[in-house]
Amino acid sequence: MEAKEISQSELDFLLRFPYIPELTSPVDFLTDVGWGGIKYLSQMEDFQNLEKDIEGAAKRWKKFVESDTPERESFPQDWKNKTALQRLCIMRCLRLDRMTYAIRSTNRKITIQ
Repeated sequence: MEAKEISQSELDFLLRFPYIPELTSPVDFLTDVGWGGIKYLSQMEDFQNLEKDIEGAAKRWKKFVESDTPERESFPQDWKNKTALQRLCIMRCLRLDRMTYAIRSTNRKITIQ
């Protein structure tokens, strides 16, 4: 963080997973809690329009979410160009069950000191 390589707000999101409660997911491949996380994340500058992109390209996102190993897949659209931490934040909303694998594959790419 001292080197400003990672954002405090993104790290907080990843660790605490704040979400907007009582929302109904408009897509069948995300839980209501996962959608609440996406909506919360979309309020952050680097994630603006994430919820619109998921709704607008639902087929591509569904394929990603339903993959056996989504942590090995590229995110749809321009979301594949995000930092490793940002991709983990998105993965946290989409596939909590794959976070351990996502962190392991990301850990090979970055070193947090």
